[in-house]
Amino acid sequence: MSKETTSRKGVTRRQALKASAAGVAFTAAAGIGPRWLQSRDAWAADLAPGMTGGPTGFAGAERYQYDDNMSEGRAVAAARKLKAEGKAPDVLRILMTDGAIGHFTKPWPADGPTLQSIWERETGIKIEFFSVSPQEQFNKVIQDVTTGSAAYDVYTFGYAAMGDLSEANGIVPLGEWIDRHGADFADPSRGMPTPESYSMLYKYGGEPMSVCYDGDAQVWVYRKDLTEDPTHKAAFSDKYGWEPGPPRTWAETDQLAEYYTGRGSPEMLGNGNMMSAFWGISTWYNRYVSKDNPNQHLFDDEGNPLINTDAGIQATEEHMKSLDWSDKGGLAWQWGEYYGAMGDGNSFMLGTFSNCPKFLDTPGSAIEGKLGSFLPPGHQFGGDLVRRSTIYLGNNGGVSTQSNYQELAYLWLQWSGSTRIFSLLTGNPGGFFDPFQLANFQDPLVNQSYHEYHVPIIEGTVARAVPTIAIPGQFAMHNTLSENLVAAMTGDKSAKEAMDDTAKSWKKHIRKRGADKMIGLINAAKGGWSTVIDKA
Repeated sequence: MSKETTSRKGVTRRQALKASAAGVAFTAAAGIGPRWLQSRDAWAADLAPGMTGGPTGFAGAERYQYDDNMSEGRAVAAARKLKAEGKAPDVLRILMTDGAIGHFTKPWPADGPTLQSIWERETGIKIEFFSVSPQEQFNKVIQDVTTGSAAYDVYTFGYAAMGDLSEANGIVPLGEWIDRHGADFADPSRGMPTPESYSMLYKYGGEPMSVCYDGDAQVWVYRKDLTEDPTHKAAFSDKYGWEPGPPRTWAETDQLAEYYTGRGSPEMLGNGNMMSAFWGISTWYNRYVSKDNPNQHLFDDEGNPLINTDAGIQATEEHMKSLDWSDKGGLAWQWGEYYGAMGDGNSFMLGTFSNCPKFLDTPGSAIEGKLGSFLPPGHQFGGDLVRRSTIYLGNNGGVSTQSNYQELAYLWLQWSGSTRIFSLLTGNPGGFFDPFQLANFQDPLVNQSYHEYHVPIIEGTVARAVPTIAIPGQFAMHNTLSENLVAAMTGDKSAKEAMDDTAKSWKKHIRKRGADKMIGLINAAKGGWSTVIDKA
């Protein structure tokens, strides 16, 4: 599996590609003050007793320090060993989405070091980041794989692309290294909230294939100040028979959207959810996947699409109806415009990425102190309430099959993705990677950035989250779904026609890829679906 060598095969190509690779290369000096370039001995004297690595120099730094028996410490020790044996390069090259590089290059807290400086000081191996937009991430990775350019050691990509990249022989299986170096990703007290969430975000076909950096469970926020307003409270209660506040079901969610449309400001959107092409898939998914107990799956066990059953058609009709409480031009919006409407005080609620309060509920904003958040709405089945969210987009890190330093590339992922360093990383407002590990939810800096009212909701949402399509060809399948949803919402198709056409295309895709193989992967992915059930 490993391709470590004492000389780097293809290094000339990589040096040539350095000038032409898309994006900007961020060098080792970015954001590093002189005091973080001190000698290893001087730095080690600042560590807490017994600790061998981690940040120093700010209050609470010991929370993120580690010894050689902890996941981060084991990764650093193994990286130093490879360096001493001549099995590590001078520079490790990482292709990373542009909105996340600040996690590593910007100090956090303000009087602390950068994560990049910590790694480089402890291992003697420099890091070079190559920036790429989220829209171009997958294409850039596939280009490197298919051309054999070997321009990067580590790729980042949407978690659902694990299947495509695995089948393209683009990323390396990680199970052997996870076991050898003792990663804490699945630690029951610090790692993923549930075994299902670990399977969903780290595995493909039952095998660990990447390291999650960004869970991206869709979390709901709302205008708490409007539900607490006495006038609205009385009027809403008279109309619907319950006091406005966090909804339990999608029916209650739609009642809130209906009532608050046009309230509070002339432009108030009762439904501020993403509805447009590409982005709106997540909103439809969130409504659909809770329509059965314990889950409304996308496929049955024989690989037949279920989206054109009564559940899928009903979800689509409800999705179409929710346009009544949305901006009519919102079908052309991008992600930032939905955030903008909420941040400007013109949306009542929004189910979106969990960093919404981190970036919008800030001093001086139009909604400072006005937001609340709630667990995803669902559907009731007798005494059971099935609440579900989906993981949409997200970011994972994988080891390139083109790299000559695969084990070292993995060790970087283990170090930066382990629960102590990742807690420090995700609290950093310099990037958009979001918390999803148990340790993150207990971290004071994460709570500071994401707000104490919101962090428990993120934790509960991750535990109730299920995947979207994460099998080979998921980009094409999502595009088909998106196109048909838009056609239904613009009146070009009925809900049934839209779902029938999508299901027909999905069936054709599965046959083309090989039905037996795809059915096996579909059913393996079901191990990542939440089994958490609430009581109604």
